[in-house]
Amino acid sequence: MLGLPKLHEQLLSPIPVKDCLEMGINTYYTTPLNLQELSNAIVPALESHQVAPGDSVKETILSILLAEDNLVNQKLAVKLLEVAGHKIEVADNGEIAYEKYRGRLAANTPYDVILVSSCQQS
Repeated sequence: MLGLPKLHEQLLSPIPVKDCLEMGINTYYTTPLNLQELSNAIVPALESHQVAPGDSVKETILSILLAEDNLVNQKLAVKLLEVAGHKIEVADNGEIAYEKYRGRLAANTPYDVILVSSCQQS
């Protein structure tokens, strides 16, 4: 099993690139992000699902994992993404998200997109 840093270590430093690559993560950003940085983060992931000419965008259904601890943000994000036709799974924290991610990898059904909110530091 991949040895991830403890939570307090993650808050002090980013996850090493080698660990990210081993988990299949090719890009990640730290928050806060401005609008341009957010666009640079999301657009390539969405563009990787090419739509053939004549296909409806509604036919492109993404499997999305949302890691968000705020219930209001969860509900808003889920509603927006479901209206767009995507399938959403919600994790209340990073630990649960990681377990869901590992489960999908083991089942050979990885998520198309993983959205993670920033963690609150006290």
